[in-house]
This record gives sequence, C-alpha cells and structure tokens, in this order.
Amino acid sequence: MKRFAVLVLAVLCLPMVGCRAGREADRRFMVSALGFDLSGSELNVSAETLVVNSESTDEEISTEMFTASGKDAEECIFNLTRGMSKDLQLAHCGVIAVGSSVTGDALDGVIKYCQKNREINLSAYLVAAENAETLLSGKALSALTVGYELMGFLEHYSDETGIMYGCRIYEVQSARRKQTPVYILPVFSAKESGFALDSAALYIGNRYIMPMSPEEMAVYSLVKGNNRGGRIHADGNVYNVRSPHTYFKCSEKGGTTDVKLGVTFSPDGADAALCNYIIRGAEMLLQRSGGEDVFGICDRIYAENADLWQKIKDGAVGIKDAHVGISCEMRRTDYAK
Repeated sequence: MKRFAVLVLAVLCLPMVGCRAGREADRRFMVSALGFDLSGSELNVSAETLVVNSESTDEEISTEMFTASGKDAEECIFNLTRGMSKDLQLAHCGVIAVGSSVTGDALDGVIKYCQKNREINLSAYLVAAENAETLLSGKALSALTVGYELMGFLEHYSDETGIMYGCRIYEVQSARRKQTPVYILPVFSAKESGFALDSAALYIGNRYIMPMSPEEMAVYSLVKGNNRGGRIHADGNVYNVRSPHTYFKCSEKGGTTDVKLGVTFSPDGADAALCNYIIRGAEMLLQRSGGEDVFGICDRIYAENADLWQKIKDGAVGIKDAHVGISCEMRRTDYAK
C-alpha cells in the first residue's frame, strides 16, 4: 500500500519537472476511486481525484470529488470527462464502489465496463456500500484518499483474518464465468472518522442474494476455501486458525445429489467449540440462502465428478434439493506450521 502511494506521488510530481510555463498543460486529474449509484433509470458516477494545485508555490496535492450521470457506466465517464478542463487518468484507480441500488443490468454494465476499459487496472478492488458517493466523500485518515485507504485496509484485514474476498475486478470476472457465478463484495460505510467494514454482500451473477456479518464471512470463507488461516472471532472467543483446507465429496443418492462439504485445520490454537461454531454457522448460511448455490457446489461437481454432472445436466439427478452435510475437523497435517 505504501509503495503504491509513493508511486502515485512520483507520477503526480513528474509534470512539475521542467519549466513552469508548460506545467499547466501537463496537469492531470488522477482518479483514486470511482463510485456508482443508481437513481431511477439513471446511473451516477463519483470520481475521487488527486489534484495538483498548480497555483500553489508548494505544489500542494489535494483531493476533489467530481460527479456525472448517464444511462450506463460508459456514458457516465464520458460526461464526467467532457465537463473537466483536463484529461482524466483512470490508471491509478484502486477501488470501484457500487451502491446497494446497483444490481441487475446496472451492476452487469459497471463490471463489464471496468473489464473492457484498458485504462482501469484489473487489480482494482470492487466493493459495495449503501451509497457509493457518500462512502468516497468520507475522510481518509492514513492515506492520500479514501480509495487508497480502503485498499490498504482490505490488504491488512486479509492478512489478519486470512479471508480472501476475491473482489478484485479480474477475480470477479473469473467468478462470473463459472457454473454458479458466486462472488463476495465487502460492504463499507462512511463514519465521522474514516469508515467501517459492516458486512459482506453475496452475489450470484447480477443478483444480490444475502448479506453476511464479518463473523459469518469468516465461517463462509473457511468452508468455501477462501481462507489462508488467521484470526477468527467465535462465541466471544478469539482463535488463530492455522493451515485450513476444505474437502468435498459428492455422489448420487436416491435420485438426488448428496454432498459433503467440510474444513480441516491444525488443532494448534483451536478446539471442538470452534468446530461446532463453524458447522452451525455454515448450516445457517445454507438455510438463509433460500436454495441458492452459495458455496459453489455445482462448480465442484463439474470439476470433480464428470459423470454426476452429466446426469444433473440431463435431468436424471436433482441438484436443487441436494442434501448438503457440513463437517469440521481438527487434524494435524504436514502443512501445519
């Protein structure tokens, strides 16, 4: 994160080298984050932008928020740049925020625009908020901008908890190509001082399915296989989960699909109470999902049991009413550190 900020500062300072007469012509608006909100049928974009104050002898760097509207993301950005006096640079955009109103075709359009716009870095994070403009209009405490502070927070949070959201643009793009295109976006809200990670939003394709609290997200990530191991809060206790591994078994049973989904991890720093907590949590998530394939079971069957997958495709075996059993074990493995 620090290296990224230093790079941005270096790029911003490049136009200052040389004669002052040419400095204004080289000035650029550097976008650190974009936010999209839907108002009726109109899409609104908010651009958090780093600006060099060319009138200041101290070469002061400040941030400004620019907004525009349009029928889709491409028209929004076009209208945004058309109303500015200088070029808009998207290459350093670190975060794309979508408001809760952006679902369905609007969400699909935003994601596809970010994929096809070659100037937007595919490693930028895709995050959610009740209102994207409000989130990006907040105050950054330890970084140049809210966008860069969100980036740093996600990287640090992932290191501490082991949770891998998989919410970079290229990761979301990959997830949306699967049999069950399920992906997770972290949900932030603006506070008087900084911001807060409120929950996680689970999507399948362009549809918002359900929210998950940070504790539920920890359970989900362990069972789904999106956790490298880290600190987890469970029933008032704090555990350090080490060397987690998921396992998956599937078979045909009575004309439907029988699935066993579970997680194992090192017994160091864990106990049976944590296993029971994970099992209960995963079962509750399945109940709340309303029959949606939130754990990507179809993808696992497709990858690991071609015969069963063909029967499901042919309608010979059911999948909607699949029986899913959750298990959790502590097991010392060669991977334990």
